[in-house]
Amino acid sequence: MKSMFVRKFAAAGVGAAMLATGLIGLTATPAAASATGGGKPKALVTTPVASPKYYVGACPATVSFTSKIKVRVKGVTKVAYQWLHGDGSKSKVKTVTLRGHGVKTITVKENATFSRSTKGWQALRVLAPYKATTGKAHFTVSCKPKRPKPVFAKAQVNVPNFDGVCTPYRRVTAEGVIRVSRPTVVTYRWIHNGKVVDRGRTKVWGAKKVAYSFAPGRSHRGWVKLDIVHPRFAKDDTDGYVVHCHRPGHPKPGKPHHPKPGKPHPKPAPGSTAQVVSISLTPDTSSCVGTKGSRVNAVGRISVSGPATVSYRWTAGSASKSGSFTVNHAGTYPVNFSIDGDPHGSKSYGTVTLTITSPTASSVSQSYEFACPKSAV
Repeated sequence: MKSMFVRKFAAAGVGAAMLATGLIGLTATPAAASATGGGKPKALVTTPVASPKYYVGACPATVSFTSKIKVRVKGVTKVAYQWLHGDGSKSKVKTVTLRGHGVKTITVKENATFSRSTKGWQALRVLAPYKATTGKAHFTVSCKPKRPKPVFAKAQVNVPNFDGVCTPYRRVTAEGVIRVSRPTVVTYRWIHNGKVVDRGRTKVWGAKKVAYSFAPGRSHRGWVKLDIVHPRFAKDDTDGYVVHCHRPGHPKPGKPHHPKPGKPHPKPAPGSTAQVVSISLTPDTSSCVGTKGSRVNAVGRISVSGPATVSYRWTAGSASKSGSFTVNHAGTYPVNFSIDGDPHGSKSYGTVTLTITSPTASSVSQSYEFACPKSAV
């Protein structure tokens, strides 16, 4: 009698999460069950295939087991089977009903999910129309933590040329920008003509401005480098500059000097000095809205020894403010500065610096860290 055509039925088992801590022995009957009586159908079961057989990577991981059952069908035939696990457990009995005549093949499948490293096996047992147990499909799962992509930082610096009267109070400012591939804390340093002159550490979300200033001193050529120390994968930047100093009272060649009319500022008395005495910082929690951090109010106290015009500058991260005031008597005078809260977190932290540039140089820095009240976050 000619054989009938072959039809395939996919029976996908429900995925079972299990952890095989050891191999438990199982006595397997022959995979092919032979007939014991005339005319009875035969069942042939293939050993399951584990995919992947060896897994290395992040967990949880899923391993699929697939096997085929071949049955000679006469009329209505019911196939019953269950999966055997290496930890001693079994799946529920599953059934497939076949109708017709001839040899038919069904494919059965089960998924197993593992959350840690495991070695084990899985087999298939056919319960009807005949009993048969396959060989063991061994597998190995090795869980390894997923490594995050490294953070990459890039620096850009620009140093302007200087052409004018060089005094101890005139400054050249190197402006830098640090960009990062994702938010991170960046450690950097300023290198001026081969010498490390300043260091900094700041949180950068996308891009952030930093600065370094120096007195030109004399006519010369030089370079300033913004060097990123951390993160590891970073690109530094260097820019050169030229300083051309003139003697006081001598205007630049080719540019006539036309002093602006107006009331001249009083000249400081001989020996007058200015010095930063202290910086006090207080949080303004009224600015704590959503994820925004607290605004910080800074008050600096500057001591002046006599009549003078005092020039100063506040800096805090990328924020800065310059100002000046004139006094006729010696004393201690306050100056104010406000720092916006962190727009991405409930904490505000950093370092604020008050620098005097005239009549004498003086600088004081103060670190701060303020958290918003939990009720305001």
